[in-house]
Amino acid sequence: KEHFEAMIIIMKTMISLLYLIASITYVLGEWPLSLDMGCSQFVTQVVCSFQFKNLAMEDFYLLKRNTPLEGLLSPFIAVKFNDDALAYEGRYVYQGPPTKDDFILIRAGESIEKIIQVNDAFFFSFDGSYSIEYTGNLHYLSKYSFEAGISKIRNMELKEISFSKSISLELERVSSFSAPNQFREEIEVKEEDIVHVESCSSAGFIGGTQGERENTTKAHKELCDGSINALDRVRRDRLYRKWFGRYSRRRAYRVKEVYWAIENGLYYYNATYFIRPFDCQPNWYGYTYYGSDIVYLCDLFFEDPVYCRRDGGSMEATLIHEWSHAFGYTEDYASGERDVKRLARKYPWKAVNNGESYEFYYCRAKEYKDIN
Repeated sequence: KEHFEAMIIIMKTMISLLYLIASITYVLGEWPLSLDMGCSQFVTQVVCSFQFKNLAMEDFYLLKRNTPLEGLLSPFIAVKFNDDALAYEGRYVYQGPPTKDDFILIRAGESIEKIIQVNDAFFFSFDGSYSIEYTGNLHYLSKYSFEAGISKIRNMELKEISFSKSISLELERVSSFSAPNQFREEIEVKEEDIVHVESCSSAGFIGGTQGERENTTKAHKELCDGSINALDRVRRDRLYRKWFGRYSRRRAYRVKEVYWAIENGLYYYNATYFIRPFDCQPNWYGYTYYGSDIVYLCDLFFEDPVYCRRDGGSMEATLIHEWSHAFGYTEDYASGERDVKRLARKYPWKAVNNGESYEFYYCRAKEYKDIN
């Protein structure tokens, strides 16, 4: 009996030591998840595999967004040719708040692997030496925290890990590679589907019901004057600090530049709205590409009211968000009011390059205009 009790004590001590080691490793940034990646040329494709491994003694739920786990839908990798960065030519997807379907379970000691085709979002022009670096973050929750708070999942505080992995490879015959998806999509708008808007040039439509087109047109009509109003409102004040952080002339110039790019783009280009393309996902508002004059609209977009409002989204706000990507070349660093405000406080340079920050500021600037 004494021998058995001694064994129990030893086992408990060993478990405690293991948890202590795991905790120390976690503090050092090496726990609880690791990332391994590998890239190679496969005939006319550049293919990368990403393996996330759970090093801990408990299960976790990983948020798939902005990681390889959801596919190449965001710039979580950086590609360079002789130290020159290649432009990300992939989609910028505007999604609703996370749901349980946006998470995937990874059990203790297990791995999850995902393979992506890099030239779906990057254009390779020359043979030679390339580097592919993973630059994204991974958000996760313990299985217990996730399942205990699943009814309030959109308000849960997620833990975050940053990874930095890089692969070098030699590519040849890149002229035979397929182009990014954006350049493979052929869009044709019929003359009868073009709506001429008084304050902007025009807006064309592909798909959608008459009601959906009418409501989208109403929101679109607000954008040119609304962008100029937001641009003129940029100054060193509380509204600016709330959404873009500490004021500086350089950052303020960037904010003005984006709103000007939206107004200018809508005026000089024929904006097109592709309503419910086949590859929309249930939790998407829409998506677009850098330099595109097309915004693709999904189901969630049509669940919102037309015009800006203080609490909640709107069609108008979503369109500003999407055109800030297409014409203003913004990123998606943070979403949701809480996280966008936090981004402004901690990382003002990221805030002035964050699509949703422009959405919030635009609508609040309209409130000031209406009051005055």
